[in-house]
Amino acid sequence: MTNLKFQIYKIRPADYANSSNDDTSLFTISRFESTAFDSININLGSPVSPMPLPEDDAESNILVKMEGNTKQVRFSCKFDRNLVSVAKGQYLPKDNFIDVEDNKFNPDTVTGGTYNYTTVNPSHNLKLLNLFTTEFENRSMTDSYLFRIYDDDASEAVFTGYGTITSLDTSTDSSSPVVWTLNVDYLIGDVISIYDADTPDQPNNVAISAPSSTSIKFDWTAPTRSGGSSITKYKVNYKKIDQTDYTRVEVSGNTTFTKTVTGLSGGYYSCYINAYNTGGAGTKSDNVDVEL
Repeated sequence: MTNLKFQIYKIRPADYANSSNDDTSLFTISRFESTAFDSININLGSPVSPMPLPEDDAESNILVKMEGNTKQVRFSCKFDRNLVSVAKGQYLPKDNFIDVEDNKFNPDTVTGGTYNYTTVNPSHNLKLLNLFTTEFENRSMTDSYLFRIYDDDASEAVFTGYGTITSLDTSTDSSSPVVWTLNVDYLIGDVISIYDADTPDQPNNVAISAPSSTSIKFDWTAPTRSGGSSITKYKVNYKKIDQTDYTRVEVSGNTTFTKTVTGLSGGYYSCYINAYNTGGAGTKSDNVDVEL
């Protein structure tokens, strides 16, 4: 394993403010790659708590395991344009399918077809370093990371770990200010939100009326809490009382608070509104019955 590449991938929405967890949102995939390293450490933590009992000797100590294991990667390398690179690509995922390799999307089965990375190569090490820290900053719960050690000779990944970056540390000194050292702390595992709710509350001041015999008008104001991220859209929902499924009409963005649906037939309708963010659909408003 002489030709190793050390890779970090970040998969994120192409537009944080207007993304959603469905197959219609464009995603950006960024790749950091280093062909050399100063050090790498893979640590498996298995915490155990001692509970020695009074008057027992050391061999009788009771060891209690109350926590799960952790695996952490610490990686260090010289940040030099001749040794490292940053590349980007965009794709439209399907069924949460992610393949970080070039041209590995099958256009017959995965929306968006094939794609290639575009390498970004600034003229100065510091500019490249700034690009790297900007691209790989952990900004949102929608960000996903993959750390790989790739063996070019065998054409395979010899180590793979999904998780998140917990620390990016860069440094240099006055003796060689053009040479920077990068230290990455990476924790393997699944990232989840600790918030009680990461989707929006129900819209406020909801007013649903019938301005004519063929239309329903929806008015509202923004929810008190937007959840774990900014609101990306609203949906107004309506159905006849004797129907099972609601018809949903999308209102894009987070600055429009009115929508009139036209072309309806007479009858009683059940209606409500809800907001969406990157976490999905928020709490719906109370149902309002309207007669046309």
